[in-house]
Amino acid sequence: MSKSAKMTIEFFTGYVLLMASLISTALFADIDQTTSPIHTTESSPTFKEEFMEHERKAEEKKNQEQEPLFHVSDEFAMTAVTAGAIADIVIAILWARKENRRLKGEEIPSKKRWRDTKLFWNIVAMGVIQPKNSQYSINWLNLISVTILLHVLFYLLFTKN
Repeated sequence: MSKSAKMTIEFFTGYVLLMASLISTALFADIDQTTSPIHTTESSPTFKEEFMEHERKAEEKKNQEQEPLFHVSDEFAMTAVTAGAIADIVIAILWARKENRRLKGEEIPSKKRWRDTKLFWNIVAMGVIQPKNSQYSINWLNLISVTILLHVLFYLLFTKN
């Protein structure tokens, strides 16, 4: 072994031993707190009063943040979500009627549009409206199944046992 490699090994061995001894001293030394050179003094009464006042205000602020601004009953939430789902279906049906009227007057576009795909209608109208024979038609089975599924999910979501 070369002299520099031997010196490097000796240096790191000494370093590891020094660190181990410092850590073991800190862990295993029995230090008496009454003879500690660090003396703590009592804080002034005004500081304690101010600190207690600050803690009280912080607790009040925390309690205020936890309370919601308004309470919504489960029945109202279920009614609102149901009305929104119905409005989505009605708007999609009205738009499909308008598109069907517009397409009757024009020739069928040769270019395939993104809204002619089933995936688009499954996302936008929850599968209720589907393109069929270059017209948009209502899939009644999907309409009934989506309505039942939504209401079952809402019932499970809003009933807390």
